[in-house]
Amino acid sequence: MVDNDWIVKKLNAFLENPKSQRKLSTFIDIDCGYHRSGTIWNSEATVSLVREVINSSVLSFAGLYVHCGDSYNVKDMEMTVSDVQNLTIDHLIHLADRLKSLQIEVPLLSTGSTPSCSQPCDKFSYVQEMHPGNYIFYDAQQFLLGSCQLNEIACTVATRVVGHYPSRNELLIDCGFSALTKQGEDRLPSGYVIFPKNPELKLTSMTQELGKITSLERINYSKYPIGKILFMYPYHSCATAALYDRYYIHENFIVTDIWKPCRGW
Repeated sequence: MVDNDWIVKKLNAFLENPKSQRKLSTFIDIDCGYHRSGTIWNSEATVSLVREVINSSVLSFAGLYVHCGDSYNVKDMEMTVSDVQNLTIDHLIHLADRLKSLQIEVPLLSTGSTPSCSQPCDKFSYVQEMHPGNYIFYDAQQFLLGSCQLNEIACTVATRVVGHYPSRNELLIDCGFSALTKQGEDRLPSGYVIFPKNPELKLTSMTQELGKITSLERINYSKYPIGKILFMYPYHSCATAALYDRYYIHENFIVTDIWKPCRGW
């Protein structure tokens, strides 16, 4: 994926010497207003970039890609997820039509973001490909955005109670930010996570390996003996899942498989 001619020139130089046996499939990264990355959807520079890829002897124009990241900011924008996605796809279609008028066919329109995939808009059918990274697991953030229900979250972190502190009305667990990340701070009534089986609990703070849990009511410590396992829905499953070298797949708490992710940079 490219969004500027500098990258295209470097790819051309690298693949030309020695000559690549096959062309490199290349998407153009389009900025439709989110301003994370990409070339502006209605700029002449974007048209020129597409031409450079098409004219390359070692690159193959695969299509237009946009990350619909605005779908995470709908409350600030006073729009719905569908509104944002409709506008994003409108911009993508406008660019595709502009290219078609110049005799340039666009093989594929592609977009991404879990909220926009989970809450499809009227113009969803105009897009041939989706890249929703968080869609596989969901999480507390997606629940807040309306992408899923609580019982649809498929990523759970298990932790054990390792300490009782009645004077502070706290439990200590063997799970800190190295097991969850600190994303989601001040976003949930229950702290950094959601406790699906124990909604009265709140994860208030974390160090690297430990977390502090409290409750609005006095904690019944007999309900949470040392060694008891608690389950948590993370705020952002992408970030949390990246911390682990294996995932235990279970059905009714019986482990049926172990997945080893491709991880690292």
